[in-house]
This record gives sequence, structure tokens and C-alpha cells, in this order.
Amino acid sequence: MPDSLPALLAQRAQEMPHLTALRYHNGSLWQSVCYRDYYHFSQSVAGALIRRGVRPGDRIGLLSENCWEWLPIDLGIQAAGAITVPLHVASPTAEIRALLKQVDARHVIASPTQAMKLAESLDFGIFHEPAEAESLHRLTALGRDDVATILFTSGTTGEPQGVMLTHGNLLSNAESAQAVLPWGTDSVMLNFLPFSHIYARTADGYQALVAGATLALASSPDAVPTQLGEVHPHFVRGVPRFYEKMVALAGSSSSALARAFGERIRWLFVGGAGLPLQIAERYCDAGLTLLQGYGLTETSPTITVNRPDRFRLGTVGVPLPGYEVRIADDGEILSRGPHIMRGYWNNPSATTDAIRDGWFATGDLGYIDDEGFLTIIGRKKEMIVLSTGRKIVPFRVESRLQSEPAIEYAVLVGEGRPYLTVLIQPRAGIPSPDWQSCIAHATADLAEWERPVRWMMLSSPFRIDQGELTVSLKVRREVVLANYRAAIDTMYD
Repeated sequence: MPDSLPALLAQRAQEMPHLTALRYHNGSLWQSVCYRDYYHFSQSVAGALIRRGVRPGDRIGLLSENCWEWLPIDLGIQAAGAITVPLHVASPTAEIRALLKQVDARHVIASPTQAMKLAESLDFGIFHEPAEAESLHRLTALGRDDVATILFTSGTTGEPQGVMLTHGNLLSNAESAQAVLPWGTDSVMLNFLPFSHIYARTADGYQALVAGATLALASSPDAVPTQLGEVHPHFVRGVPRFYEKMVALAGSSSSALARAFGERIRWLFVGGAGLPLQIAERYCDAGLTLLQGYGLTETSPTITVNRPDRFRLGTVGVPLPGYEVRIADDGEILSRGPHIMRGYWNNPSATTDAIRDGWFATGDLGYIDDEGFLTIIGRKKEMIVLSTGRKIVPFRVESRLQSEPAIEYAVLVGEGRPYLTVLIQPRAGIPSPDWQSCIAHATADLAEWERPVRWMMLSSPFRIDQGELTVSLKVRREVVLANYRAAIDTMYD
């Protein structure tokens, strides 16, 4: 394989110029972009940036919704020798500007709808200029040790950190996934997760490039149920909430759930959060292969994944080829291999704390069974210690509560208190159940001290702009606990 992502695209354009690389919906029809045009567009991006004085190693922001231009722009930035800094469109404008300042971004490329958030940005219209010989020279000079991108962590347990990932990190992840979960050149992956997160960018975008496959971009997450029937994909990747919604649409019928994904579907992938066991069981009952995996931004991202020939329900699978996983004495999951980040931008102390002797400390707790399957049990920093000395992993309790149809989010409380309580955000559109019975049913298999004694229904949802949710809709526990401190105290009166 080539030593950089832009070089891989150049190879695909030479070997299979007319094969469809990308498909997108223009509002009325599906359009196709071949590998040759994908490459030419990325080279025009590189040429435009070089003309504007961009030097190797410069940081270039990318602020856009998913669109067919996103990946060619990403690889064009890299072909100019620069580093892509993707930004989440759901983030507040002040946060976007602060992150760009943190990495001293030279330019920002923004879609027309996002450019208004920034005082100055380059829009997609500049990329009509032909590539220069200099961009080809920079492309061939890239190696696996060169930084390709800086992504900011979601900040669920602290301030966002800029994660530096190299071409080797990203290529190794896509190549290892392709080795055990191969796509063919005739395969179609339907994408709807945002490329600004490493999960979709590597596992959808870059693996499609490694495989020479077609990546079809859904118009929006809401359009996926309809566009499944238009694209007829072989593969779909989503977060647990997506698969829960598809179950809700299908109702109690397993055959309806299977029909929703179409006759060509081979594998479904899920990651980004814990998958409720009963949801996984529904897909098994429907004859659908739903493969759960695990990873982090710092690991490019996938560390482990279930495979059709090596599968265990309720686990996140086994390590990808060439990757190591072990459990520290305190239960923390550690990983080592070519997928581990270069480090955190301008934060060597945080890098040293996270990576020791090549082993990256994930911050997650888990265990490995006798056959090598990994199970996640929660976040290390979120462990709750009651005043009685009992220790509780919130994920164990919250995941059970959030598997109830009427519960959108559950945030467990109890640090230093005599018993557990929980803040509950009800799910919109679902009739309120008998909450006492609902909570008792969800936690029936837990130890007595793991069951919430009291609970509080929230009248308004958690919000990104108040810092209670990350842009990937994960709860920022410390912010929620601070915002609801007075309400929490009433549960212990």
C-alpha cells in the first residue's frame, strides 16, 4: 500500500479511474463521482492552497456538513503537505474559533452554510484551479509518520484535546479492517455519520478508498430509512441510537426490520457508544449481522470489532490484526500498535500520561474473556463511590435504564452519598410509563446498592449549547451534575 492517503487516492485513480467512488443525492437524483474525478478535485484543492502560500505542516480547518466534496478536500489539504483540522458543525461558533486558534490554523475551508460562522474562510468555489507540479511533489514526499489530521476529543471528562493522527495511523486502521471485514470494488457503503468524527471518516471514507468501493452519502440521518431502498447498500454503519430507531420503525416484526435494510445487506456496524443487549438481540432475531466494535479518537479509531466468523453478543469483539489489548491491574483497557496517535497537540505532559511504553490508556474499564473478546463496563473517571464504600460503574446502571423505550438519557448520581439517585430525561413522543415499575424492571438484575433509590424526571432536554452534551450527543457528566446540583440535593433531603 502507498505511504499516505493522497498517494492511495492517486493509485486508485490510476488503477480504476472510471469506477464510482462517491454517490450523493442532489435533491432530486443520485449523482456519481468516479475515482478519476475524486482525485482531480483533491489535486485542485492542493493547488489552490499552495498558491495561497500554504506550507507543509500548516493546519487547515474544514467546517462543513457531509457532502461529496468533504473527503476530496480532506485529501487535497493533505496532498499540499498540510494537516486537516475538521470541526463539528453543531459546535458553538465561539468554540469553533477557539479550537482554530489553539492549532493556529492558516486557513479554514467552509461550506456556504457554515462560512457565516467565521470572519474569514475559503469556500468551495476556489477549487477550480489546476494542480501544480509542486502539489505532486509534496504528495510523493509524504510518509506514514507524517501527521495527517488533528481532531478534537469530545471532552466528556475534561477539555477537548487535539489528537494528532498520522497517515500510518489512519492507513493501518483502514487496512486492518479491510483484512478481516473485506469490501469488494462492487460494494456499496451507505454513510450518514459525520466525517468530522474519526469513526465515519476512517471506517467509511478511508476503508472505501482502501477497498476501491463506493461510498454513498445519505442526504441526512432522517433520510436513511428511505434512501436504504434507493441505494441498496451492502454495508451500513451507525451509532446505537440509529439502530434503536430502526427497531421502533419496524415494530415487533423481525421480517419488517430485515426488509428495511434490503436484500443486498451483508453487515451492519455499530460503535460510538454502548449497544443495549436487547437491541442486539432484535437484529440477531431478524437474521441481520450487527457487528459491534470499540475505539477512540486517539486510536484512529477502531481497536476491536466483532466479525461474522468470530462473534460474541454483548461484547465489542477482538483486536484488529497487529493490535494489542490488555487490562491493567485497575481494570483499565490498554492498547498498543500502529493505530495509536502521535500525541496531543501542544500538550506533551498529557501525551506522556496517556501513552507509556507504547501502551495507550483508554480511560475505559473492561475485561477480556477466555476467547479474547473484550467487554466494556464503563469509564474509569466516572466511578461512583458511595459513603458506604460501595463502588459503582455508572455505565452498568445507565445502559440498562436507557434501554427502556421511554428513557432518552439517565445520569446516575451518588458520589459520597449514602445511596444512588438518577436524573432521567424522558424520550419525546413516548407515553410516560409507571416510572417506578419501569426503573425496577430495568435494574432488576443489579445488586441492591446499584439500584437508584430516587429519581427525578427532567422537564427540559440536555443541550449542546449549555455544555451538557457533546456534539456526538454524549453526556458531559460533570456539567450535568453542576447544572442540577440543587435538584440533586432535594433527592437526598
